[in-house]
Amino acid sequence: MLQKIIVLASVAVVTSASALFNLKNHYDSLKAISGNETWPQVNLPYENKATCRVYTWDDASKTLIDRKVFGQAKFSASLNHEWASQGTVDSEGNLITSEISVTNHNSKKIIEYRATPKYCGSEESSSNDTVKEIVDRAFDPSANPRFQFAGQQAPVWDLTTQYNVINNINLQGQPGSSYYYRIDTGAIRYIVELGSETRVYDYGEGFVETKLTIKDFLIQQCLQRLFLE
Repeated sequence: MLQKIIVLASVAVVTSASALFNLKNHYDSLKAISGNETWPQVNLPYENKATCRVYTWDDASKTLIDRKVFGQAKFSASLNHEWASQGTVDSEGNLITSEISVTNHNSKKIIEYRATPKYCGSEESSSNDTVKEIVDRAFDPSANPRFQFAGQQAPVWDLTTQYNVINNINLQGQPGSSYYYRIDTGAIRYIVELGSETRVYDYGEGFVETKLTIKDFLIQQCLQRLFLE
């Protein structure tokens, strides 16, 4: 599912009226296309890595507020491994990792690290999916009945650039989250969650195709035997 692909961007199931009002003019202009139809392809390579920064939209000042939080992801279909981490950004712009999770879909094991208090451990994964299957289904219209392609639009914080937009429709029939991806390359740029606040995840260049090795999925803060058990 998509929430396994997108670090920190869990899909909102309830959208507050205030958050919808903040972007009402924006979403009123998005005419949904049925989820059963196809849409321009999202570029999500089988071997990729991505970093996002987290912001909230302030409607009063019409600006994005930096939350000083980041997320990182790595996916390798050939190795059948996935990596998710998150942390904070210090005053000098350095990324300080607080949590890491690595899933080995071959052994069905999840290795977890937390910085405070320090913890390294493992648990069994209940997922029977491979990384290839996760990537294939992430933006497949037939696998995501609540997704609707909403055409092309510039978000209110980036009015100079048009993006393809996919909305994830909640139980109230409104966008609970939206995915903005580049028209020319298909790369994911923004993910927007609407809840008690409007949260924007900026993925920059998107999920970049990258040659990954098993070393890229080792958590240096943990004993390596955890990865061999």
